[in-house]
Amino acid sequence: MSLHDIDVFQLHDASAFAELVQYEQVGIAARGEAIAAALDRRTGPRGDRPVNSDGGLLSRGHALGATALALLSELVHPMRGEAGERQPHLTCENTGTRQARPDVSTSPRSCPAA
Repeated sequence: MSLHDIDVFQLHDASAFAELVQYEQVGIAARGEAIAAALDRRTGPRGDRPVNSDGGLLSRGHALGATALALLSELVHPMRGEAGERQPHLTCENTGTRQARPDVSTSPRSCPAA
């Protein structure tokens, strides 16, 4: 599996700068380019690398014990086409699975059942 196989990222943003640090650690942004990636909206819901499109753990107050479940839930919603305004643009490949492709405006609900 490579970085390009991942469509939506949920990073553990336990502090305000943690998400930016992780951009570089996981390869979303090159070293020293994390802030630029965020400011250019590359990591936003419609960016080429959507990260924490729900606002991350800090937007929930980082409730003890509940944050891991919140991360998993936020990953499931885009796969089901239920992320609303946070929904990445998705298209179907030959496998029929949903995959993020920010340059495609295909509705996520147009994918056939896997």
